[in-house]
Amino acid sequence: MPDPDEPLSRQIREIHNDARKSTRIIRDSRARLLEIQKKTTITEADVKELGERNELLLREMERFDRMTKSIQRLVGGEVTARRPRDYMPASTYEQALYHEMKMSHPAVLLAGARSGGGGLLVCEPPARSKSEIDLTRKLSESYDMQEKLAADNADLEVKRYILYKELMTKDQNLETCRAQIKRLQGELKLMNRENCLLHEKLDKNNPKGDATTLIQDSTCQLDSDLKEKSVDTTHADELFSKLETYRSSTVQLEKQLGGLESEVHHIRQEMEQVKGAAGSACRGGNSSGPNTCFDQPGGPPVPPMTRACGVCPPCPAPCNPSAPPTPAEREVQKLTIQLRQTEECFKTKVAECAMLRSELVKKKEELEKEKCQHREVQNKLRELEMKFEGLATHTNMLLGSKEQAFEQEVNVRSLKQCYREAREEIDELRVLMKEQNDQLQDYRVKYLQAQQLVEEQRRQMDMMDMDNTRISEQINLEIQKVKLKFQEKLQELSPIPDLLKATQMRLKDAQQAQAIAEHNAEQLARELNCAREKVHVLLHNSLKPSEKPQEKTADDKQMAMLQQRIAQLTETNMTLKTEIDRLKSNVIRMEEAVLANEKRLQEKMHECAQIGGELDRARDEAARALQRANERSETIRKCMQTTIAELEKQLATSRAQVRTAEKDREELQVRMQCQIRRLNENFEQAQLRILGLQTQVQTLRRTVSSTGDGEGDNDLQECACKSFFDNP
Repeated sequence: MPDPDEPLSRQIREIHNDARKSTRIIRDSRARLLEIQKKTTITEADVKELGERNELLLREMERFDRMTKSIQRLVGGEVTARRPRDYMPASTYEQALYHEMKMSHPAVLLAGARSGGGGLLVCEPPARSKSEIDLTRKLSESYDMQEKLAADNADLEVKRYILYKELMTKDQNLETCRAQIKRLQGELKLMNRENCLLHEKLDKNNPKGDATTLIQDSTCQLDSDLKEKSVDTTHADELFSKLETYRSSTVQLEKQLGGLESEVHHIRQEMEQVKGAAGSACRGGNSSGPNTCFDQPGGPPVPPMTRACGVCPPCPAPCNPSAPPTPAEREVQKLTIQLRQTEECFKTKVAECAMLRSELVKKKEELEKEKCQHREVQNKLRELEMKFEGLATHTNMLLGSKEQAFEQEVNVRSLKQCYREAREEIDELRVLMKEQNDQLQDYRVKYLQAQQLVEEQRRQMDMMDMDNTRISEQINLEIQKVKLKFQEKLQELSPIPDLLKATQMRLKDAQQAQAIAEHNAEQLARELNCAREKVHVLLHNSLKPSEKPQEKTADDKQMAMLQQRIAQLTETNMTLKTEIDRLKSNVIRMEEAVLANEKRLQEKMHECAQIGGELDRARDEAARALQRANERSETIRKCMQTTIAELEKQLATSRAQVRTAEKDREELQVRMQCQIRRLNENFEQAQLRILGLQTQVQTLRRTVSSTGDGEGDNDLQECACKSFFDNP
């Protein structure tokens, strides 16, 4: 004969196996969480793994909910199945029935045994079965496990929020690094522009004006010549200073590149650590030995466990090579994918470093070219100095009388004074232009910084909006979950009032039947008493001497009929007593069902009240969180608006200053053009005077050759001033 408890025990074993699997998964996730906590640097892979662990724990919580519901169904089915099975018919009762009802005193029932000996007995409450005890213990364990899972889930949420914050800080550091790279690229572009400006200045730096001034200043002393040469060599000093600035900028670029290389090396070390962690996870990562519970020949190894295999619970089923991948294998696959992604990012960073190195090499080559140009300019200056010395000696030899020399000296000094004044004005204009260019550069830098600040603040606003949307979505999800739970509880509670009404109707019917049976029993008892009195009367009459034999025969017939009637009444009395006992037992069972239903209704109402309180608390917390987020966003928006207004004011002022600077530059250009025209006119006059002096020198030479004093002067060279001006 099959055991009726076999399907129930099988379901209990399945639930027990599922609970063991869930505990194993929770233990693994807790060990992995401790490993991630011990790490100094947390990567994106760890963040994704924590998210997956959180989802896994949520799924386990849902499994626990389903298990508890199935256990509740099993308990309810077993109770309903055992009640009719424990019921015994009235003919097999051997003892009196006893039950505690709502009344304060115990109800005592009379029941007759088969032997006819009735008694007063107090019935004990039925003992609970072993399966019910096991189920209650499993239910308590499952509830405890569910609470632990909820606590672990909360811890994981906190850790996830902390990791998300760290990831945001790393993203901000990456953005700052990118901004630094962009700034370095801008500095390189500025250096290229300055290099082009230097090339243009070197091309425009024609030594014609300096040579003319040196030729016109032929009669001055040697110290004035040295002063003029020092004035001309200021350009070389400027070139030296710019070359020094280029060197310092290249050194700074090399330092920044070294910092980038160190960052890349640090990233490589982190990748190696991640690879080592992945390798240790694949090898088992535990010094106590590999775990053979999940040892499969064809699949990847199992992640590390917190305990040795001897302490682990036994495996629920033998290992199968064709089984689906375990969660540890999935985690290893995800870690490998993340490792490939980090390697690709590392390769892109290495390529960027190589590009920066190539740009640095190009800048070094350009610096070498500028040094070569600087050497060429120095060589030209030396050649011009040599030409000046030769021309000075030649003009000293060709000078005539003292009066002409005095006139020439006066004229040259006046021309030199005009040239110096023009040179001073040009220097002043250059200084002003430099100052204005510096101001414009400062304004440009400020404008770029303001734009960068605005972009950063916009990005922060976007991130905060994303956070607010995510928080609101999470709050809505939690509210929906609580609503769903509340609806489920209400659906579970909806059939209880109907059941209570049906049981109450059945109880009323049973009470009415009991009252009718009691009334019938009382009538039968009265009839029985009447029959007994008649029997006593007949017996009393039978004891008297019989006077008439005919009356005796009539009395005998009446006695027989009365005995038959008494036998019938006793039988009906016994059947009515059994019926009363059955109805009383039905009433007792109905009252038990009503009490159980009322108790369950009270529990469900209590649970509904708790869920309603939780829903109210969740709504209050959500409202407070939304209010805080709105206040925070409002304050940040106000701060951003104030900063934007200040930046707009600064931009307006800088634009006004730029306009004034442009006007000043136009005025200076007009003044410089006027000065250049005057200098050109003075230069033309000086050329005319030089031609006059040349004619005078030729006349003097002719007079000297005619008088005969200049016999040896025929071998002298002609004046090369004009050729010098034409061909510098």
